[in-house]
Amino acid sequence: MHSLVRSAAQHIERELLVDHSQCQQALFDTYLRTDARSRAAVMAVGDSLVMTNAKAQQLLDAVDQAVLQEHARFLMRRHDVTDDRIELPSGTSVRIRGSRIMVGNDIAGMVLVITDVSAVPGEGRIGAGRIHRGNPSSRGPARHPNAAWRLAAHGRTKRPR
Repeated sequence: MHSLVRSAAQHIERELLVDHSQCQQALFDTYLRTDARSRAAVMAVGDSLVMTNAKAQQLLDAVDQAVLQEHARFLMRRHDVTDDRIELPSGTSVRIRGSRIMVGNDIAGMVLVITDVSAVPGEGRIGAGRIHRGNPSSRGPARHPNAAWRLAAHGRTKRPR
């Protein structure tokens, strides 16, 4: 009986490691694809894994990175996609767009594209540590030039009349 329990425990441990590695691999693959096609800062956040490209490291200090990581962990448990504007503790205002990465029913993490909007005319500043979130379609075309993306992000295929 003892060897049966030990064998079952080892089997469960191996399966958990395989599942964990699949999640990390999916997050890593998505991060690499996103980084390759983006000129912006990119960050991938999982439960126990964080990856950033050089642009993200230049844009964000350690405190800002920690704030974005925690925000990403919050979002990945609640949303498939995100498009937020945040003023970070350093005073830098950023727009984060991201997608949750799933492996089966497990959340692998979230990959974010981070754009500095501090100096962008019309973006304005948001109060320190404040998050601006909402319906992207209510923000108008100046902030979301790609209407198809905006509609797809909300699961619609046709523009409301």
